Amino acid sequence: MQIFGSDGFRCEFGVNFMTPKFIYEFANSLGDFCINHELDSPVLIARDTRASGVVLEDLISAILLFKGIEVVLCGVLPTPGLSTVLASGKYSMGIMITASHNPYHDNGIKLFDGNGFKLHQSKEAEIENGILNPKEMKFQGQYRFQGKSSVDGTAIYADYVLNQFRTIKLDESILVDCSNGACSDVAQDILKNFKNVDFVNINPNGRNINLDCGALEPEKLLALVRAGDYAYGVAFDGDGDRSIFVNADYGIIESEKMLCLFYQLLKLLHKSNVVVTTEICNLGLSHNLQRLGADLIETEVGDRFVTEEVRDKNAVFGGEPSGHYYFPKMSKSMDGLMGLMHFLQVLHVSGKELPHQLANLKHYDRVVKNISIENVDLTDLEYIKQKLILKINPSEEKLVIRQSMWDPVIRVYYDYVHTNRFNIIEKAIYELLPH
Repeated sequence: MQIFGSDGFRCEFGVNFMTPKFIYEFANSLGDFCINHELDSPVLIARDTRASGVVLEDLISAILLFKGIEVVLCGVLPTPGLSTVLASGKYSMGIMITASHNPYHDNGIKLFDGNGFKLHQSKEAEIENGILNPKEMKFQGQYRFQGKSSVDGTAIYADYVLNQFRTIKLDESILVDCSNGACSDVAQDILKNFKNVDFVNINPNGRNINLDCGALEPEKLLALVRAGDYAYGVAFDGDGDRSIFVNADYGIIESEKMLCLFYQLLKLLHKSNVVVTTEICNLGLSHNLQRLGADLIETEVGDRFVTEEVRDKNAVFGGEPSGHYYFPKMSKSMDGLMGLMHFLQVLHVSGKELPHQLANLKHYDRVVKNISIENVDLTDLEYIKQKLILKINPSEEKLVIRQSMWDPVIRVYYDYVHTNRFNIIEKAIYELLPH
């Protein structure tokens, strides 16, 4: 698709997808989609803390109302919070206004169905077709008009999370970095009864979301944890669908190791032994899970592919190396706060032994490189992949090659247990690229 990627669309506010003209065409097409599919329930809208979010919320709401579609606003709410409210079955679909971990000057859109799952790509394609082939917008409010209202999504989401973890205990001190984002209020509501939890970056002003903080800056959190004599820290990103963990002694905890910890915690509650992640996970994950008796399934990159595969294969849970975690018995989407609450359970079980457990899990060295294909007519990347796979030892090496959707590059990920042979791999790539 030209507009929708694996997780909606986003860009700098004021250009491309974030202009009034484009938002008009998007909302008009979305409205037509609702009308054509006879989706009569309200559309639910939430946003993160970017200043531009209010503008987008107003524009989208106005156009949907003009088309006679009822709108319900959540205000600021994490993406998984929107998904949780949608799960009530009262809404036809949900719109999350966010650019996730991007800087404040970006914004974007994520779409959800009425059950709280990411909207299927076939339906996004239908909406995209309406954007690319715009129709005149007609006033239909006199036939359908219901108006605009609001719902306390923060309270609904906080109550839901707390109800899943009624007996949770916390024996260690934790510093929580809310990234001046959508978790800034709700995380405090959920954790307010824990005396040994403190918070940083909880004062969003519309321009400081993800600014030198949050899930993309775990080194800064780790420094604060050590300086403040905390045992652990957790950082969310701007829309709260990921969580990154640190320990004062161990350092930044690799998300692949978190997947192993979560599997050990949850495996007795499931008949399945399947864990789902994306293809760019570290080779160490498959070695660790194999030792734990788990089967690992790898999907293409994108949280929707993980959540869909988890449901398809009835997996225990799923996650991504970026710190996204999906717990299907509790959530409909990746959820940073659910990740934190499960981590607190791990912490209660493992106690002081957790840093030792982490050190005993494998995580191998990795080389990541972008190779330009700006002047290359690349029509058969699969052929190149198949040729390169023959050059590696799969028990000690892992190679993943992906073509960027947005930039003229292929991204190469190479893990190795003992010997770094990336120079051989890189040379082979250049030889295989069309000249």
